[in-house]
Amino acid sequence: MCARRLPFLLLLLPAAAAALETDPQAPVHITADQVVIEEKTGISRFTGSVRMTQGSLTVEGDSVVLYAEPPRGKVRRIVVTGRPARFRQRPGPGAAFVDGQARRMVYETASARLLLEGAARLVQGPNEFSGERIEYDTRRSVVTASGGEGGPRVRTIIQPEGTGP
Repeated sequence: MCARRLPFLLLLLPAAAAALETDPQAPVHITADQVVIEEKTGISRFTGSVRMTQGSLTVEGDSVVLYAEPPRGKVRRIVVTGRPARFRQRPGPGAAFVDGQARRMVYETASARLLLEGAARLVQGPNEFSGERIEYDTRRSVVTASGGEGGPRVRTIIQPEGTGP
């Protein structure tokens, strides 16, 4: 399996998990065809054309599962699946949106890691990063990507400053 550590990409693709300072204080809005909330376990399952927004963050997928410390505690993990699952977030005032998609996305709040699996892709402005698996450690500022075994390799497109669509 081909893997690349690309910390320089952080200059081009700011943390998908990082956000405008006001995002964490904004209310979370979720729409779905169905929701099942298990207060004893802290698991909330949203299914059917799920759309979740908080400030500049938008997440869309076929299902979103939130794992929280019971009862009604802090969210520990968010798992989004879809064909594809997508997110969009503005990392800072005036910055271009970061768009991501994959068949499965997992965000671990304690480690501040975002994992995109299955035809994963991150785009900011004219710059693009894709592979079968992309992991972003927001605390250590490290992006790790890999292609599938025997499948497509990791692909990165970096436009010179001042160019692009």
